Amino acid sequence: MTLGETTAAPTSPSPLAAAEQRLADLVRLSPDAILVNRDDRIEFANAAALELFGVSSASELLGHSPLEWFHPDDHEVVRSRVRRLLQGEPSVPRNTVTVVRADGTARRAEGAATAFRDTRGLALQVVLRDVTERERLDAEVRAAHQQRSDILESITDAFYAVDAAWVLTYLNRRAEASWRRPRQAMLGQTLWHLFPEAELSEGAEALRRAMRERTPARFETFSTFLHTWVEIFAYPSAAGGLSVYFRDITERKRAAAQAAESELRARARAAELQAVLDTVPAAVWIAKDDRADLVEGNRFGEALLRLAPGANLSTTAPPGARAATFRLMRDGVEIPPDERPIQAAARRGQAVRDYELDVVFDDGATRRILGNATPLLDAAGRRHGAIGAFIDVTELRQFEGWLRHLAEALPQLVWTADADGHLGFFNQRWRDYTGQRPGEERWEEALHPVDREGVLARWRAAVEQRTDFELEHRLLGADGQFRWFLRRAYCDQSSRSQRWFGTCTDIHDLKVSQESLRQADRLKEDFLNMASHEFRTPLTALRLQVELLRRNLRQPEPSRERSDRQLKGVEAQVDRLQVLLGTLLDVSRLSAGKFTLESAPLDLADLAAEVVQRFRPEAEGSGTPLRLQADSTPGHWDRPRLDQVLTNLIGNALKYGNRHPVEVEVRAAGQDAVMLVRDRGLGIAPEHLGRIFDRFERAPNTGAIQGLGLGLWIARSLVEAHGGRLSVESKVGEGSTFTVTLPRGIP
Repeated sequence: MTLGETTAAPTSPSPLAAAEQRLADLVRLSPDAILVNRDDRIEFANAAALELFGVSSASELLGHSPLEWFHPDDHEVVRSRVRRLLQGEPSVPRNTVTVVRADGTARRAEGAATAFRDTRGLALQVVLRDVTERERLDAEVRAAHQQRSDILESITDAFYAVDAAWVLTYLNRRAEASWRRPRQAMLGQTLWHLFPEAELSEGAEALRRAMRERTPARFETFSTFLHTWVEIFAYPSAAGGLSVYFRDITERKRAAAQAAESELRARARAAELQAVLDTVPAAVWIAKDDRADLVEGNRFGEALLRLAPGANLSTTAPPGARAATFRLMRDGVEIPPDERPIQAAARRGQAVRDYELDVVFDDGATRRILGNATPLLDAAGRRHGAIGAFIDVTELRQFEGWLRHLAEALPQLVWTADADGHLGFFNQRWRDYTGQRPGEERWEEALHPVDREGVLARWRAAVEQRTDFELEHRLLGADGQFRWFLRRAYCDQSSRSQRWFGTCTDIHDLKVSQESLRQADRLKEDFLNMASHEFRTPLTALRLQVELLRRNLRQPEPSRERSDRQLKGVEAQVDRLQVLLGTLLDVSRLSAGKFTLESAPLDLADLAAEVVQRFRPEAEGSGTPLRLQADSTPGHWDRPRLDQVLTNLIGNALKYGNRHPVEVEVRAAGQDAVMLVRDRGLGIAPEHLGRIFDRFERAPNTGAIQGLGLGLWIARSLVEAHGGRLSVESKVGEGSTFTVTLPRGIP
């Protein structure tokens, strides 16, 4: 039953009854649920209890165990509290439990219980207050507070809050770290108590003004406590205090100062750059957009294009903005807009290097310019313009043209190279001599294989050391023959280009002449040595014969026979000397071109018989058979000179015939006469056949056999003077055959 379900009140209630009625009304009207539990059964429940448990009448509760209406997780706690009360504790502390309503939903209730005893015995009185909404609101508040705390703890700025009395009510980790004090030690303290040195600062005054006027404040100040610059944001709070954010801006201030200083330096550099641009003797043009429709230039660039200062120099500007009175040409053809250097760099991002073109003005004047252009990019790599630098090379190209004409006029092979030694210009004479085509000129292919490595090594050293280059070497001609050249190169270091100018002078004939002279000197020295020996031998023998003759004549009775023999020896040596002197005289005459022939009728058969007969004693003395086969061969010749030819040939045959037979043959051959002298002696190697007719030359296999090396040269010279020829056929170890062929000269 519920309180109030009693019998009708008496007409005049007693005081006790009145009190009980008032208590019953209080219980009935109480917003808290009130239960009476006796022996683990509910025996009373007020209206609030019915509402809390979600039932419509008390009968649904009465007689049931209270545990049926509590969540199982709370049963043990409830039982424990019941036992304590039943064991005599007057009351237990409040606790919160979960009530499971009749519809299965749950409500949170805060409960208190006391034990009491009445006529029926011990019972429990339980008061439950529905706190479901309060706990939800508390959770939301806690969540909001936690969220705010998380936000304030996670921000990079330091944060603190003060109330109207400047008492610190909150500060985050950043503020705690900045102030270097424990957070709990600072909370509840006044701001000026914690930082008395800041109370009179400009920052403190700004905070007081924000507190007083209830307006936000932002300011920068130097903290003497932190020894840093700080930026402070102060916002009035609803509770009458301030919420304050502050951050360290020392680096920002330093960066700002550096930026300001950098800006000053940049302005100074810009001014310096502008001064440089205005004084440099080169045209500098800057496109201000990625179409190069707006182009500015330095003073030189404006003057070169004949435009006023500040004019738009672009050749692709819109008609109304275009100030250009010129065209840009290359090889006589106007350059398309997209291919012009500044436009190509600005529009396509294409760097242009060593671009040469003509600026042709409306009056016909032309300037040749050379330069580079490169795109201008922003931090993201996007094109926003271009810059180009060009120099006026008009006079230079004119001078180079003059140099080219000069190079073509020179008799030498002319070439040029850049500072690194890379070859450039070659004149036509180089191409004519080497057979190389224009644009394909090369050193390596023309250098003699023996000279190539040395020439290139010397050239690399000269380029590296910037020293003059001079060297003699051989070059291959278009005819497949090598000729000697003197290569000279000079490095012009007076200009930035430091170009090389070189020539190759043909010295082949000079080299051949020098070699001939050296050979002649060697031969002359050899000849003088041989002549000295040849003269010394008869002179020594002559002196010996004279000395023997003197001794014989000093005898009391000189021997006539001995004297005659000694005089013959003297005559023989004198004859030998006379032959040597005659040979030298012939050499002198032949060399000087003073030799003349006195032709007369002559039969070569008679001449040959006479000469062979003269050599008979010598041949018999050496044991060499000497044979003659001569047919009558008349003609007109100089007898003494042909006598000398046969004498030299037969003398050589006896000397080198190694005692084998020597054969002399004379015959007619049509309009010619032929004389042959054949021996079967030492023979001559093929590689030496061409040399034996030269002056002072002798075959290497002659050994110790004496001779001046002039006999064959004189013989050939005399034969050729008659219009004939002297030839030889020979094999080593088989002998030699000398053939004289003469025109018969018959009138």
